[in-house]
Amino acid sequence: MKNNLLRLLAVALLLLCLGATANIMAQNTGNDLASVEPITDPHDLNFGEPVLSTETSEPPAATFYAVVERMKVLPGMWDKYLEAENVWKKIHQQSKAKGEIMDWFLFQCLYPGGTDAPYEFITVTYYKSGKELGAPFVWAEKTKGLTPAEVEIADGAEKTRNLIDRHLYSFFNGCDQATCKPGKYLQLFANKAKPGKTSGYEKFLEDGTAMRLEAIKSGKIQGWSIWKRVYPGSPDLETHTAVYAYESLDALLKNSAPVDFSAEMKKVKPGQTWEDFMKQMNELRDFAGSEMWEQVDSTQ
Repeated sequence: MKNNLLRLLAVALLLLCLGATANIMAQNTGNDLASVEPITDPHDLNFGEPVLSTETSEPPAATFYAVVERMKVLPGMWDKYLEAENVWKKIHQQSKAKGEIMDWFLFQCLYPGGTDAPYEFITVTYYKSGKELGAPFVWAEKTKGLTPAEVEIADGAEKTRNLIDRHLYSFFNGCDQATCKPGKYLQLFANKAKPGKTSGYEKFLEDGTAMRLEAIKSGKIQGWSIWKRVYPGSPDLETHTAVYAYESLDALLKNSAPVDFSAEMKKVKPGQTWEDFMKQMNELRDFAGSEMWEQVDSTQ
C-alpha cells in the first residue's frame, strides 16, 4: 500500500452523509460521484495532506472498511472533548504502526449545525479486513507508552460526549492518488438506490468517471470517492454516499446548491445533455441528504 492520505470522514472517510438521514428528499442535482479504477488503499485517496509515498511487497486487499462514529459534545465540554481526541489520536497512531488499523480521521460537521444538531464531530477509522475489524481491544496494550495523565484523559472521553451511533461502510470507488489533489473540506451526499436498480445505479456512477475527472482538471473539485453501506441496513437508509473534496471552503461553496457539472459533461460527452444525465440519475436513485465536513485531525 502506498502513503498516508485519505485526509477525508473517508475520509478522509470518508466519508457519508455516512450516518445518513432516513427521510428521502426531493430529486436533487448531480450529487453522485462516479469512479475510476477501484482503489484498494485509503491512502490513495488524496483528500488532505501532501502525498507521502512508501512501498510494500504486500498485495492490497480487495476492499477496505470504514467505521464511522458520530459524537455529540456535552455542554461545556468542547475543549475537553478535543483534548481527549488528541490523546486518542496517539492510540490510533500506535494501532496504525502495528497494522491494526489503516488510518483514523476526525471531522467536524459544519452543516447542519447548531444547538439542536444531532452531532458535531465524526471519527472515521479504516480497516483492511474483517480480521482487523474484529480483533479484540485490549486497553492495557492500546495505552502502552501513554503517561498516566493521558490514560486518564482517554479513559474519560465518554464524560465529554455522547456517542450517537456507529456505522460500517465499504469503499466502492474513487479517483486515484495520481489524479486526486489535497482537500480539507468535504461535501457528502447520501443516495438511496431505487428498489431493484442498485446494479444499474452503480453502473451509472462508473459511467460518469470522465465527467468527474474533467472537473478535477478544471479545478472545480479536488477529488471524489463513493462508499457503500454495510451495517446497519434498513429500507429507510442510504445505500451509497458520494464525497467531493475541496481545497477551500470558498471552492466548495462555489460548487454548491446545486453541484453543476454541465460544462464538464459538454466537454466529455457532447452527445448527452446535463438534463438527460439528471433525468437518468433520478430514475435510479433518491436523494437522502447532504452534509459539509471539515477535517480536524488524523493519523500520519
